[in-house]
Amino acid sequence: MPPPSLDVLRDTYQRRNESCEAMIRLGSMIEDIEAAHGVGYKFDKYDDSGTEDSYFIDEIDAQWQTGIRGFLKDAPDLLAVYKTLMRYKKLSADFRDAIELYDPNPASLVFDGPDEPWLVPIRERVHKLLDGCGRSFRELAARIAEFGQQPGLRPEPRLVGAGSRSTVDAGRRRGA
Repeated sequence: MPPPSLDVLRDTYQRRNESCEAMIRLGSMIEDIEAAHGVGYKFDKYDDSGTEDSYFIDEIDAQWQTGIRGFLKDAPDLLAVYKTLMRYKKLSADFRDAIELYDPNPASLVFDGPDEPWLVPIRERVHKLLDGCGRSFRELAARIAEFGQQPGLRPEPRLVGAGSRSTVDAGRRRGA
């Protein structure tokens, strides 16, 4: 699916304060643009050793790797609110994490995606999260953070095994 056009993005940005769903849709669009246009860097091989140090970051090289700023270069009005757009992108990523909708699925999928059986429990979580949501960015961000921390939504982390390093370290932190 191609990223949204500048006109669609501009319209969505102007309507972002209409609802919590509109805020999440805007962030989801920014995530889609980033997926289509890269992050603005190219990783090149330095040598063939295969270590972390065998790659270096080169400046923008390929057309598709212009990043979000490169996509917005023809829209100075949107480029001027780049930091705000990044906040909405983070909001969308946190939203997807809280409702357990993982990459490569966009957050907008829960609003207008297909009626797939695997989406039913995710949409139920979305309904719980957004029920009674106002139109405040900060309030929505706080709700998402709280929702992701609620007990029972995620399985408890398991300790690896008796005597393993993580079990021993966990015991030390608890004072055992």
